Amino acid sequence: MYFQQSRDQRMLLFLFSCHFTTRSSIEIFIRGAHELRVEEGEIKKRAESESWLWEQARIGVHELEIHAQGCEPYTVPVELKQEASSETTIDRLELDVQCQKQDDGVSFSWFAPGIYTLGSSEGDEDLHDVELTKPLWVMQREVDQELYSRIMSFNPAERDQYECSRVGNKAPPTPDHPVYCISWFEALEFANAWSEKLGYKPCYVVLTQTAHINPQCNGFRLPTESEWEAFASVGLKQIDDLERFAWIKSNSQESTHSVGQKEPNGLGLYDVLGNVWEWTWDRYGDYPSTLTKDPQGASAGGLRVMRGGTWAKDETKARISDRANFHPVYRMDVTGVRLVQSVVQDEQ
Repeated sequence: MYFQQSRDQRMLLFLFSCHFTTRSSIEIFIRGAHELRVEEGEIKKRAESESWLWEQARIGVHELEIHAQGCEPYTVPVELKQEASSETTIDRLELDVQCQKQDDGVSFSWFAPGIYTLGSSEGDEDLHDVELTKPLWVMQREVDQELYSRIMSFNPAERDQYECSRVGNKAPPTPDHPVYCISWFEALEFANAWSEKLGYKPCYVVLTQTAHINPQCNGFRLPTESEWEAFASVGLKQIDDLERFAWIKSNSQESTHSVGQKEPNGLGLYDVLGNVWEWTWDRYGDYPSTLTKDPQGASAGGLRVMRGGTWAKDETKARISDRANFHPVYRMDVTGVRLVQSVVQDEQ
């Protein structure tokens, strides 16, 4: 069963699965939370690891207080009841915690900073470590045509073959399909316009041939390539059945599909693989050879990085570490966008 909390438009979602008996020890697993407290009468027990054994739990009502970065603490009452058996048992309580928020009707998931190993042994995907220092709110779904049209007053999916390079998307313009046929520059302009609509400080100064980012902004922006791979990879590093998570060449019927129809990754993000490529901020270039803090991509070059694969490509391109690149002024019917928002200090 899923429980949820809403406070200042933020939620904690977690899986609660348990059966308790008297005189039992309860093995508690928490994923996504940084602290768990158990109220047992006047005694407060605290756990800061993912696995914790609550020994000799007593009959009665107790409170589990769950703490996750980005959300207010959430308290869950748990009642332990007497059963016929007097044997000591170990039961199991699983908590899968996700911190989320809603903004303008759009759902975001919290992504925590840390050191991440990215890349692979394939081609230009060299294994490397990065330190990401900025917590993020990440859109759970790709920007769809309804949202883009509402903010920008037109739908790029309606562009003809002279305005957009067409691979052959058979789907007509559809509100809940991902937006496509947008250039990298247009993705930045959309991010700025949406930020301004909601009263956030826009992140970009967009010029004719380039763009600059304001590192102090609190508005929406493109993820860096490293941020994208780090949040996209949660729960998807080992996949047995890719088609459960992604619209790719083998199951797409040569078209985009409604966002959020496949299974999400471990952060609750949909379509990070397949459907449409997603623009990132970075210029395409070699990865750094040493641990780098908040990398921004190559310092020079004309191509920008896209990630995630598309409905028109096979499974070899729908890999977390696969890299694609394209000129920032070009448009394709296989390229869209997912935005993030840096977390300001008082949200942490």
